[in-house]
Amino acid sequence: MSTMPEQPDARVPQAGWYPDPAGKPMSRYWDGTSWTDQLAPLTTSAAGQLGTASTSSW
Repeated sequence: MSTMPEQPDARVPQAGWYPDPAGKPMSRYWDGTSWTDQLAPLTTSAAGQLGTASTSSW
């Protein structure tokens, strides 16, 4: 019997910078598991992900 390798949960975004889920005009770092305390100015790439990060319930 063969087993399939575990696949990452497709609903959990990859680690990276996303618009702050609290609505601040900043980017916040998602470490792949939870939001960190790291903040940075909102960038164009993070702003493009606005609908993804700000509407989630992480």
